[in-house]
Amino acid sequence: MLPGGRDARRAEAEASVAGLSLLHDRDLRYHFSLMAKMLYLAAGLAAAALWSFGQDAQPSPAQLAILMKFDLQPPPSVIESMQREVEALFEPAGIKVAWRRVEDNEGTELFPHVVVIRVRGECRTHPATLRELEPLVDNLELAHAAVRNGQALPFAEVQCDRVSAFLRPWRRAEQAASLGVAMGRVIAHELFHMLTNTLTHGDGALSKASVTSQELDVKGDGFSQDELELFKKSVK
Repeated sequence: MLPGGRDARRAEAEASVAGLSLLHDRDLRYHFSLMAKMLYLAAGLAAAALWSFGQDAQPSPAQLAILMKFDLQPPPSVIESMQREVEALFEPAGIKVAWRRVEDNEGTELFPHVVVIRVRGECRTHPATLRELEPLVDNLELAHAAVRNGQALPFAEVQCDRVSAFLRPWRRAEQAASLGVAMGRVIAHELFHMLTNTLTHGDGALSKASVTSQELDVKGDGFSQDELELFKKSVK
């Protein structure tokens, strides 16, 4: 088995059960992808995205509505930190964001742009145990956006259990804030694809194809100036 194979990764996980420090120190990278077969998101979520076309809908001052669907509702502190991070990252592009839950759709608001993000798994605010971590070692994908016929669709999935499992083991309160920041940065990456219809990855902090845990759990660099200009042209 090669050093980067399943057994080596499992050994790393076992050696780092107390704090995932070895995974972090080895600069293990977690990946994003574009998935052409993600149409199972559609059905109810696709219908939810159409809420902006309600006959009695009122225009909103926000240019972008992010509709969230959670497998398990995260703690409020995680959601608040996540929203602050996304809003701060898009503020330089002049994009105002409105957050809504899919299940709260009443068709009474009108937004120029609507995206749907499904959050899979549990957003844990405590360090992962070895039993929780082991199944995740062989699949390091954090999120993926939907693509069909060469077009980025306004649907994405984020794997919150993977994001939270590979962060450093902060104390509970710190983990909640750190997880929120990490989720915000992962969502910002997927919004880059969905809003600009960009099917490739860039070199920037938020547009590259893979990141380390250290890059996820801190308020790092935002979008580049070129990327911000692309957002300005795409989101009006």
